Amino acid sequence: MSGSADGDEARGPGLRFALEGGGAASLVELTGEHVALLADRAFPPGAPLVATHPDLAPLRVKVRGSRRTGSVPELPFRVEGRIVELRRDERARLLAAISADHGGGGAEAPGDPDAPRP
Repeated sequence: MSGSADGDEARGPGLRFALEGGGAASLVELTGEHVALLADRAFPPGAPLVATHPDLAPLRVKVRGSRRTGSVPELPFRVEGRIVELRRDERARLLAAISADHGGGGAEAPGDPDAPRP
């Protein structure tokens, strides 16, 4: 994934999701099909992760890996993976929610170092 992991985590949690099976996560990076979330638990490589938000379609991710960061105490793990099912209209809603959550900066994704800044 592109971008600085430390920079993403230093800004704190992004758009909040509930995890299937219990727990919470926050979307901190979305670049193409790749995502990074801060989560309250780790996921092994290859595991399916399903994150839900009341206003959005479920975010289904195949996990690439997890690591403990500890930068956000309630969400100590950075989980990276690839979106496996997201229709174009669902992606548009997700991007709009991210933009609204981050003050409408217009960037495709928080954490994208090449994205324009407000």
